[in-house]
Amino acid sequence: MIRPGNALLDAFIAGPDRAVQKWIDYFDAYDRLLSPWRGRALTFLEIGVQNGGSLMMWRDYLGPEARIIGVDVDPNCRAMTEHGFEIWIGDQGDPAFWEQFKAAVPAIDVVLDDGGHTMRQQLVTFDALFPIVSNGGLFIVEDTHTSYFPSHGGGAPGHPGTWMGKVKDLIDQMHAWYHAPIDKADQVMAAVTIPSTPSSTAWSPSRSGAALHPSPWLSATAATRRTRPPWTTSPCVAPSGCPTRASDPYVQK
Repeated sequence: MIRPGNALLDAFIAGPDRAVQKWIDYFDAYDRLLSPWRGRALTFLEIGVQNGGSLMMWRDYLGPEARIIGVDVDPNCRAMTEHGFEIWIGDQGDPAFWEQFKAAVPAIDVVLDDGGHTMRQQLVTFDALFPIVSNGGLFIVEDTHTSYFPSHGGGAPGHPGTWMGKVKDLIDQMHAWYHAPIDKADQVMAAVTIPSTPSSTAWSPSRSGAALHPSPWLSATAATRRTRPPWTTSPCVAPSGCPTRASDPYVQK
């Protein structure tokens, strides 16, 4: 159900005569997640431009201070530059394309992946871009139900190499302290790392300076927020000694 006064829905309804395809329940989730960014100078990236209707909607919603970038494989999408948008043409499933992109755009506040929805495209895009999402930024993936579509590289639950499987693995890593052998928990949490910002070598969803927080989930949409946790990584400095499995594996500053 959409809350009254949803500004994003208002922008959708009042927008120009360009098609925008969104599930109705997206509007409430997006308004909750993105309303703090309205009127601010931010870098917003949408993957999947099509005819540009959603870019127009996002500009109306976020405001004139937002830097809005679109990525699409269709060269015709360059026409949106006439409306003040930055447009990149390339395959989101190509890591080399993202390396070129990141050389020009080294930091992003919000990523919205509404591209081709294949497993390779979603996974390559996440691995390439999540490390440059700003502290407190968002990485949003639409149409996650394609994780269950063989036509998109997905399959039944447990099928290898899916976006939903990737998220499940990261969440399992974050909670390794509670399921891995006590002397192996840190190794499990660091086993699969995501390349991080230039100031560090790798990001792990444990204690290395960044965390993956699932934000409100709804049918066919997943959003993760990247934050830098306030705790120290020094072991066993709490007055009570080293943390045990019954407690959280970190200590407060």
